[in-house]
Amino acid sequence: MNDIKARFVLKMQSDGWSNIAKGTIQTHIFDLKYVSQAPIHHTWEIIACDLWTGHKDKNEKFIFNGDTVKHKFRRIWKTDAHVSKVEWDQNWACFYLKDGNGTKHRMRDDIEYEIVKTPEYA
Repeated sequence: MNDIKARFVLKMQSDGWSNIAKGTIQTHIFDLKYVSQAPIHHTWEIIACDLWTGHKDKNEKFIFNGDTVKHKFRRIWKTDAHVSKVEWDQNWACFYLKDGNGTKHRMRDDIEYEIVKTPEYA
């Protein structure tokens, strides 16, 4: 992983000089090495910042911490698709796929993913 990207969820705080209405929520993806040059002015509140996992889904979309993905394990005996939430594990310093029953599997390069849901911020 050469680039470190983050998905910022921003909320407009004032409707002074901008044509964007107060309370408007927007999502932007920034490369962190350029985030100081990003157009996040004092009128925006950062609601969330999710790190990129280093993986893309089958549609070439970036997969971020907090996304829900569908995937299949590359094993003959596991042919069914799983739906898991992507979560950072601080103890192992990597992203895991967490199933509804609490089972965790490390994200891998040899698995094809599809984003089925992104977090909703209001």
